[in-house]
Amino acid sequence: MKTDFRAEKRFLLTNIVVLWMQNLSFLKPMLVEAEGKISLAVLNKKQLKDSVKNIIHYYSKNMGRSSVLISLSIPIEQFSHAEEFSGIAKDKLVFIDMCSGKKGKTTVDGFKTFFIENPSDLTSLRIILENILPKAGEGGAERKLVLFESISALSAYVERKVLDKFIYYLNNKLSFDGNTGILLSVKGSGVEGEIEIIKQLCSKFYDFSEVATIEVEKME
Repeated sequence: MKTDFRAEKRFLLTNIVVLWMQNLSFLKPMLVEAEGKISLAVLNKKQLKDSVKNIIHYYSKNMGRSSVLISLSIPIEQFSHAEEFSGIAKDKLVFIDMCSGKKGKTTVDGFKTFFIENPSDLTSLRIILENILPKAGEGGAERKLVLFESISALSAYVERKVLDKFIYYLNNKLSFDGNTGILLSVKGSGVEGEIEIIKQLCSKFYDFSEVATIEVEKME
């Protein structure tokens, strides 16, 4: 009997993806409660990249929502070709890259991408958000997820007063317009004490940094 290696590979890949998502199942309480709020989640460095991909995947596949990913420590090219994003429509995900030192607007792997050269330039970030986040329910606009990777990196570039003002603006912008915000932070990075300040300006706070995770090898 001839073995269907393609079917076998699809089966293995499917189960690997399931294992990968179960490995990050600690995010589920946040994802369930995050809707229409701004949430802060503290992760360890090892969890960060896969958590970003898993959150975007969840909102796209499970919620049918568009997402905006704001990258502050990992260049956007490390996310744009991710397997988890392969089934996402190109108009359902927007990248904002604040860590590559580039500027301008382009497409990366088919996704609309904005580059902000200076990570302390929160004015440009606000302008972009105002343009791509119209008020939900007006003009047929849909509610979106705005995901920050990682807000702790931003605290190293801007003064506390400026960052606090921006978080306050973001909270109002997202919650009043019916959008959802998730701010990821890496434990031990950024300015000491800043996370405590940001936490007070968010609706929900989660610390997943001590959760044990297992790396699952992906088959090519």
